[in-house]
Amino acid sequence: MVNYLEPTSFMYVTGHLITAVLEKWSVEKYAADIQKAGLILPQTPEIIAITLIKAFGQSLKFEKALLGEVFYFEYVGIKRKDTRDFCLEHMGKTFHLEEIMKMNNGELVPCIIFGGGWGCHHYWEPVPFYKS
Repeated sequence: MVNYLEPTSFMYVTGHLITAVLEKWSVEKYAADIQKAGLILPQTPEIIAITLIKAFGQSLKFEKALLGEVFYFEYVGIKRKDTRDFCLEHMGKTFHLEEIMKMNNGELVPCIIFGGGWGCHHYWEPVPFYKS
């Protein structure tokens, strides 16, 4: 087994994400690919696949917003019984990009891309005409 924190494991998972997106793999196929690699992971392969695919989309959304000079984002999504404290605290609120970059979700992944962390169902939505 390989430790997912090692650079080679991280590169495997992220490198295959690009392949998965470009070749339009299903979440199940991407999860099976991760599992087949024998990596030691903090979450199930399915959660990792779903989260990384969502993170890829969120990254593209941020790039597009920044190109349009949009710097405010609202944290949106539905409240569930297992919604994290981070998400409850930020849901429905609008923040400047600099504030988001300083946030900590406690899961060692950037909030700007991963929201509340692995398996989070919330996301940052650009607010183009926000008045501070």
